[in-house]
Amino acid sequence: MVQVTLTNSFIKNIQPPKDKKYQTYSDNGLILRVTEKGKKCFYYQYRIYQKSRWFMIGEYPYMTVKQARDTVIRAKADLMLGKDPQLAKDTLKRPKQHPNTLTLAGAWDTYTKGYQQQHNRQSTIKNNQYLFNAIPDKIKNTSIHEITKSTVSRYIQSIANTPAKANHIILILRKCFTWLYENGHMENNVLDGMKNFTPPKPKRKRPLLNTELRAILNACHVLGYPYGTCTLMIACLGQRKDEIAKIRWQELDLKNGILTLTPDRQKTGGRKQINHIVPLPNNILDMLKTIPQQGEYVFSTTGGKKPLAHNAYVKNKIDTLLQDSKYWQHEPNPEPHIHQLLNGNPDKNIAHWNIHDFRDTFVTNCRNISTTQAEYALIGRITNHKQQKTQTDAYDHNDPYNKDTYTIPALQLLNKYAKWLHDLQHGNLATDTDNLNLSDYR
Repeated sequence: MVQVTLTNSFIKNIQPPKDKKYQTYSDNGLILRVTEKGKKCFYYQYRIYQKSRWFMIGEYPYMTVKQARDTVIRAKADLMLGKDPQLAKDTLKRPKQHPNTLTLAGAWDTYTKGYQQQHNRQSTIKNNQYLFNAIPDKIKNTSIHEITKSTVSRYIQSIANTPAKANHIILILRKCFTWLYENGHMENNVLDGMKNFTPPKPKRKRPLLNTELRAILNACHVLGYPYGTCTLMIACLGQRKDEIAKIRWQELDLKNGILTLTPDRQKTGGRKQINHIVPLPNNILDMLKTIPQQGEYVFSTTGGKKPLAHNAYVKNKIDTLLQDSKYWQHEPNPEPHIHQLLNGNPDKNIAHWNIHDFRDTFVTNCRNISTTQAEYALIGRITNHKQQKTQTDAYDHNDPYNKDTYTIPALQLLNKYAKWLHDLQHGNLATDTDNLNLSDYR
């Protein structure tokens, strides 16, 4: 945008741009745009409601520079009073409205006759009418000037269980109100910018059944390092997926059996700003000692240079092992438990699950092993969940990782859970694994 002093003689002598569609000139808020066809128009650019807007003033020479400057001065005065200059201009264009008695139902009929019957197919009109009829009569009988965005939002929330229908109703109302506004039936389009409805994502809690957990653990055992080993560690410790998949050797103290996660490695690190300590049970220590210490990361497919990407690819590999019974028949050393389980399951499929379900499974089963409220709080500390202070909480909130009140009892609980997983994985298939008595591990 070229900064100049706009005068009648300067504007008269401006030549149309040859290498672009238009050229703009600015003079203290007054903007002149010259198109490649030689058309010259005055504009005023301003910001309101955190948005930048362009206000077309008029075309030269039908409007002089002085008239354009006077319009800019009035527009700046409107802005200082909190008024939108463009809205004031549009209001002047529209004829005066009679006291508004047009209801939403009447406005919809007007929109149907004035727009839909000329531009939409009959099937579309029929579908739109079906959706409009679903709106309560209380809203349809309301004056369109009394309808606000919150009125529509409250109704949409009431049909949140059918999000597709809710978004279709938003769409037809938004189109209707836009047409009514553009044709002078409304002073403001209250639905302008209204976004589609996004239903709240339900909080997932899906502890794995013992038979499912047993099959997955056996599949991970066959899958081996790094994917299977990493998944086994996630299942045993109840930590978040990336917190285990991106472990560095420097975070492990194999001598004392401790994993230390710094705040930047935790989901809750920004709130707590303290290291998260995870005692390592004996089976995890034995497993880690078999992994060659090369590179920075423990689980890696690049020799420790990059961390393991524990994503849907890993889950798909596990699902493939669980579903392909022929794979087990041709294995040199097939796992009998999985082979028998697959043969006993015609669908060869496990209900929808994901890696995060290991955390819910860990919490659920550890609570069955635990006996007191204090031990319940201990489970929350192991999984690094946000904990609420209670009178029965025996742990020191000022020193949450105290050796006597956290590390030792947490290690005891983790060893109990690890032993339960081992018995579940290698137990006799004839055992009703969904009813294993966890109280035996207390």
